[in-house]
Amino acid sequence: MKDHGQQLVLACMRQDWSAAQKIKRQLESHPHIAKRCLAQMRDHGYTLVEACIRQDTSAEQKISDW
Repeated sequence: MKDHGQQLVLACMRQDWSAAQKIKRQLESHPHIAKRCLAQMRDHGYTLVEACIRQDTSAEQKISDW
């Protein structure tokens, strides 16, 4: 991200920090999904890990409501 300027780096860092805080909570409420998403998506940043967890927990709920 540094090739795109410091402002973009800072925005990316803030998004990842916020996502990391959400992941901590999701590890408690949905440990299996959170651990899998962390293992699969960690190299792409915490924002994508959090999105993976959010989407999978939503899908899990919809499946159980089916």
